[in-house]
Amino acid sequence: MRIAGARPDPELHWVVNPGQGVSLFIKKKIPQAMIYIGAHGAPEVPSKGKLEKQYDPLVEVTWWKIEQGQVLPTGLQLVFDGEPPGHCTLTVERPMKLSAFLELVAMVHFQNAGTDFYGTAK
Repeated sequence: MRIAGARPDPELHWVVNPGQGVSLFIKKKIPQAMIYIGAHGAPEVPSKGKLEKQYDPLVEVTWWKIEQGQVLPTGLQLVFDGEPPGHCTLTVERPMKLSAFLELVAMVHFQNAGTDFYGTAK
């Protein structure tokens, strides 16, 4: 039944299925057709302004990792598919609403693994 003027709740239709979820890589991956410039804040890496004059595009990537040794919440699993190499997905064990999936993901402890610059020389 639809009530006139009422907005449908999009959450009713958003479901995360096994295989869908958060895309992760086992190791840092260089974006295609770019070169690694260096870590943000490293003494040998020029300022972002100088890099923007040398590289187009210039990409700044912040990396995160799952804290080592933690147990994933019940309902989540880490699936290693290797496509592309080193890829895995933090996914669900059974279909669930998006809100439930996000609640479980929020329980996973991520650590900042640094920010790197990548680019293509002008």
